[in-house]
Amino acid sequence: MPRDIILSRMVSRPKHRRLLAKHLRIYRKRSGLTQKTLAKKAGVHPVYISALERGVETVSVATLVRISKVLKVRVTDLCKGF
Repeated sequence: MPRDIILSRMVSRPKHRRLLAKHLRIYRKRSGLTQKTLAKKAGVHPVYISALERGVETVSVATLVRISKVLKVRVTDLCKGF
């Protein structure tokens, strides 16, 4: 898929989803975890983590808390700029 189409799809996502996607990916990579490992530790499916990182899925507060605990960051770190 051409990069401009991918970017236009990402821009059309709500700001809070784009920011969460960006921060989630950054903190996951800093933690050295794969999407699969993060998903297993947080009790969700790897496809769901992928969807969050693409900004196409919403997340419950409970799931966000579990993900933040696995990544050893605060929920507010994942939600910067909302």
